[in-house]
Amino acid sequence: MNENASFCDLHFHTYYSSDADNDPIDVLEAMSRSGCKGIAVTDHDALGANPIFLNKAADYGIDCLVGCEFDSDHPEFKHQHILAYGFDVSDSGIKRICDREQNAGKTVYKLALKKLHEEGFIESLDVFIEATRVSEHQCMGTTQIVKWMTKEHGWSSEVVNAKIKSVVEEDGFKHLSPHPQEIIDVVQQAGGVCVLAHPAAWTETENLEALIDEMANLGVVGAEAFTPSNKTEANNQMILKIVNDRGLIPTGGSDCHNYDGAGPWPSRAPISCFEKIKKALSQ
Repeated sequence: MNENASFCDLHFHTYYSSDADNDPIDVLEAMSRSGCKGIAVTDHDALGANPIFLNKAADYGIDCLVGCEFDSDHPEFKHQHILAYGFDVSDSGIKRICDREQNAGKTVYKLALKKLHEEGFIESLDVFIEATRVSEHQCMGTTQIVKWMTKEHGWSSEVVNAKIKSVVEEDGFKHLSPHPQEIIDVVQQAGGVCVLAHPAAWTETENLEALIDEMANLGVVGAEAFTPSNKTEANNQMILKIVNDRGLIPTGGSDCHNYDGAGPWPSRAPISCFEKIKKALSQ
């Protein structure tokens, strides 16, 4: 795609997500250079970056929607992410879900941090925070622990995550994210619409139709068909056909967590995705 052609990004992250490093202003500058014309920041169960983009995007010639990516757990399709757009950020139901999920993440983070500190892998908590926090607004989580352990002690991310899982299991802490229906209902009540994020991220190809049909029955208006998080271009094309056949909205974005500043902003979702979500919000 031509670097100067218009595109959108309806799925990206900033340091308001515990697993991302992107600075909102750096993101806007990169998007503007690359021809991005429509966006929605979708931090994980977090709303803090939305005011920045809503206030600043127009200065860069970019149209902006409110956004968020919610964690959910489905009894059949297991963990899935639900993208939400255009809702009232002050809505109490939205805040309740965000607080619940963030508190669960903080509990896991604190359990793992305490254990690794006790075992001497993190000698100074102050040094750890200084070394892994990219902004005062950074939402700290297990991603920072993974970064520390891989850099300072040479552990692989798989080993670190297994360690964190064992610490959580040892403590007996259990958490189940909301059913997708709860998220969709709350978002709709707050004036927004929902989309299924990267359907092929955790679901086998042969189950994609069933997954998308289930989420459509629950109330999503679309699914991501233009994202690297669907793993392959063949998966994107398959999802695009499923979505189009059902009259849903194909959306997409970069799912970018850590932009290195090199090259254009990584989303190549057509601007039509953004325009169709805006239309859905106006109906």
